Amino acid sequence: MSTTVTLVQKNEDEIKKIHHEIEDIDLVQFQNTMQIIQDIVVEVQKKPELKALVQSLFASEGEEDQLQLDAQFIQNIVGSFDLFLTHLPEQAFKLLSTLSNIKLDLLKKQKVMAVFDIYDAVLEENDIEALVERGKKSLAKSKAKLAWRIGVGKVTGALKAGQH
Repeated sequence: MSTTVTLVQKNEDEIKKIHHEIEDIDLVQFQNTMQIIQDIVVEVQKKPELKALVQSLFASEGEEDQLQLDAQFIQNIVGSFDLFLTHLPEQAFKLLSTLSNIKLDLLKKQKVMAVFDIYDAVLEENDIEALVERGKKSLAKSKAKLAWRIGVGKVTGALKAGQH
């Protein structure tokens, strides 16, 4: 399923309305989104006032002071587009551009209400928390398999060395 948004593209002589489908993100969009979120985290860490604001908005009781890049934090970042639009506008635009698959320069030329329609469509089409959780689960399985293979390799290597 997808959600259609209407974009306005103005050229010198004409105004075109483009119907764009917002769909579930693909693997490249997910990878690019994670990089943008990492950039946001780095920027937040550099600005104490922004870090304090983010922590006050996102932290729950008992959490450490250090921001952690987990599923809830990522969902909060995507869900707080307006905060980042105010404090880190370039990253907010990049994030929305990546998630919506709309070219950054075209996105920046849209009316504010249209941008929020795009944002709403992205949230409607993608369960960001579920995507991140699934990625973390798969990564954990990969790490466990790799650790097991490394362990088996060490044991068999030690056994072979002991036979000589």
